[in-house]
Amino acid sequence: MFGSGLMILYIPLQIILGKVFSKLKSKAVTITDKRVKMISEVLTSIKLIKLYAWEKSFAKIIHDYRKSEKRLIFIMDYVQGFTFAMGFVIISLAPVASILMHTVFEEELSIAKVYTLIGLYNIMSMYLVQGPAGMRALAETFVAMKRIKKLFCQSEYKHVFLNCEDSSNSVEVINANLAWEKN
Repeated sequence: MFGSGLMILYIPLQIILGKVFSKLKSKAVTITDKRVKMISEVLTSIKLIKLYAWEKSFAKIIHDYRKSEKRLIFIMDYVQGFTFAMGFVIISLAPVASILMHTVFEEELSIAKVYTLIGLYNIMSMYLVQGPAGMRALAETFVAMKRIKKLFCQSEYKHVFLNCEDSSNSVEVINANLAWEKN
């Protein structure tokens, strides 16, 4: 059946588009992390940024990150939309192509065969419609797993807390040699 061939050929296309989506998602997450880190730094250093009037330059950096992030999200949405649209096109073309091939090869085509054929394609179409959503979820899972693995593979940070002899002091320097040069 020619229509089944169309559906089978669509599966590798879904896989390729899923990989493209995964790469785009990974890049978008990286840019999002950079933007969030920059915003965090701005909020932490807001007094210094205001003091030196660096608002515009930091706003431009954050805007550029957001612009790159939005562009990648836009491309991801197009890839996802194309995948969904192709699924619906294949679902519509598969029975038509099969019936057309039966007609071209002058095979007997009864109403019962046509209804059976359409019923089978409707059952198979469920997988084509759900495939892109599954590929997107799988791609997002892989990106999340990479990030979690990176987090768990980091070396542990040891906090060193020393108690001051006098509880009224925040910092104590004991037995230190401090010097500076006179000009």
